[in-house]
Amino acid sequence: MRRPDNIAFGVDDPLPARLGAGLALQQLAFLGALLVIPEIYVRAQGLGHHDFLNIVSSTLLVSAFVILLQVRGMRHLGARYYYPLQATGAVLPAMYLVSSLPGATLATVFGMVWVIGLSQVAFSFLIMRLRNVFTVEVSGVAVMLIGLGLGHLGFREIFGHGTDGTPASGASLLVGLLTFATMVACNVWVKTVLRLFAPLLGLLAGMLASVLLDLVPAQELHQWQDMPWFWVPQLPVFGWAFDAKAIVPYVVTGFALALTSMGTQTIAQRTSNADWVRPDLRALARGVRAEGVAHLFAALVNGLPLAASGGAVSLAAASGCTSRYLGYWTAGFLFLAALLPHITGAWLLLPAPVTGALLLYLSAFATLSGLQLIASRMLDNRRVLAVGVGLLVGTGMPTIHEAVVALWPDLRFVALSGPPLSRCLERNHRSLLISLESGTRWSGKQ
Repeated sequence: MRRPDNIAFGVDDPLPARLGAGLALQQLAFLGALLVIPEIYVRAQGLGHHDFLNIVSSTLLVSAFVILLQVRGMRHLGARYYYPLQATGAVLPAMYLVSSLPGATLATVFGMVWVIGLSQVAFSFLIMRLRNVFTVEVSGVAVMLIGLGLGHLGFREIFGHGTDGTPASGASLLVGLLTFATMVACNVWVKTVLRLFAPLLGLLAGMLASVLLDLVPAQELHQWQDMPWFWVPQLPVFGWAFDAKAIVPYVVTGFALALTSMGTQTIAQRTSNADWVRPDLRALARGVRAEGVAHLFAALVNGLPLAASGGAVSLAAASGCTSRYLGYWTAGFLFLAALLPHITGAWLLLPAPVTGALLLYLSAFATLSGLQLIASRMLDNRRVLAVGVGLLVGTGMPTIHEAVVALWPDLRFVALSGPPLSRCLERNHRSLLISLESGTRWSGKQ
């Protein structure tokens, strides 16, 4: 494995302590911003402050656990690449569907997450048979679609259609532009070690500008100040219950998360190896299997299901560090964050334009990496059709989904894309979206 020229620390290169800690904090700034997903779920279910802290803590513990599994690597478990898992809105439709089943409780919703884990473990043993399916061209399409998805989410956050629902303003657009410009400037023109921290410096600049322009509501600052400094989670949060009707939606979710994992791992392999030719399916299988084991642990502690983070992998590559030793630092900080709500709350203070600018920055790297994969092979008519149709279906999924749901309404829970999730929330939790559109956050005092 030959290290690419733009990577300062390769997969097996140890990290100096100061760099490891700084890069891990940068990773946390990205991963933590997506903790708005548990916030959305808690508000939608009408849960209280203690349940929110417990769910966040259990989810962070699961995230730390799976990173250790991946970077440590064993004979049949762990990819030995740095790629973390993050909270994702893609799992919410299935969770809402399960919670709507007759007799289902939150113990059912969280306890049955073991189905996701088992489905991923089972799928991992089929990956080696997919060598003729998961080709370089298909890998490129998957990576490119991940990059385009990050960019789509970034634009939604900047222009006021993202997770917090705050409408765009001149000040918010200025903050987004400043954040993005800072990241680009640090990455292109800074020649010192600070170049590794371009995303973190951009986030700090965006947060400072947001405070100066009063984009961080005073109510949220007070809520953050009222959080306890130390919190011992009460796990499992709700307990365990079995419901056979919950198996199908969770199996579908597990399959979708496994495919996401394969695309994310392809990014990790491609950005770590200058001589990369095709996906290492054995490593892909070990990585998916480790995610399955992590979801068995998530069911035990009642954590949210997680998805492989293409954004975090792109962030590591953009920072010039794909070392798996970064995983130890990141896992350690995630464990501390699970016990320190003030850290978790600080993530939730990041305004949407700031996180949106980060997503756009990472989207550029992931999208171009996918294009390079596609262009690395000679494309005959069969491959051109496979790549072209794949891109058309991926980018046209919102339109396809609308038509499919019109024909078969129950499939709105199966197509786990962003716009369908928003419509699912709108149908089932109208009051939640009203509160999101007003720019208010869950107070934690319900």
